[in-house]
Amino acid sequence: MQPSVVSHVKAFLSRPLFLVLLIPAVIKLFFLSPDHLFEPHTMAEEWIRSGEFKYHYLGAWNYTFQFPVYTALAAAFYLLGLGPVAMLVFQVCCGTATAWLVYRMALIVCDGKSYSRTVALGATLLTGLNPFMAYYQVRVLHPFAWDTFLALALLLAAMTVRSERRGQVISLFALAGFVMLDRPTLIVFLLPFVWRERHFLFGLRELPLKLLLIV
Repeated sequence: MQPSVVSHVKAFLSRPLFLVLLIPAVIKLFFLSPDHLFEPHTMAEEWIRSGEFKYHYLGAWNYTFQFPVYTALAAAFYLLGLGPVAMLVFQVCCGTATAWLVYRMALIVCDGKSYSRTVALGATLLTGLNPFMAYYQVRVLHPFAWDTFLALALLLAAMTVRSERRGQVISLFALAGFVMLDRPTLIVFLLPFVWRERHFLFGLRELPLKLLLIV
């Protein structure tokens, strides 16, 4: 490697944001243990075994016991020969990505103030080391970490996308549709965009585009 490339890599690795994201993630990797396997684990195994999305509960098969996205991810991991521990690593990655989203949102909320970067880094570190969130990432096979990541991804997009950028608007609503498939209640995180762009959304202009957004 050229010395200049090495120096650039070292500079990147020494950035506070990189360290604030990396250190909590590494700490959590030492505590991985699938102590609690909730219904998505059982449904993923049943999906692989029988080809049916169902869960045996209170003496009957329930086909709507869990939303499908996280369970499908678990089934994909298992089909690849990866077990619950690999899903926990995935959840730690979701938690790290969530912390980065918190950083971006903190910068937006602070709106260029002199302390914005310090506040954003602090919020990121507190998110990464939050014991409640960490527990659901490293000990429990549960969609909480994945849902949190999707919720904040939708919220950040809803805070930043503008109606004049048509491609971004379509991508935002596609993300919202995917999030609803994962957990319908998370659609509330689209509300910042609805409020900011209410004149665009509830006007009579560009009705074909709005029909596409609804679809």
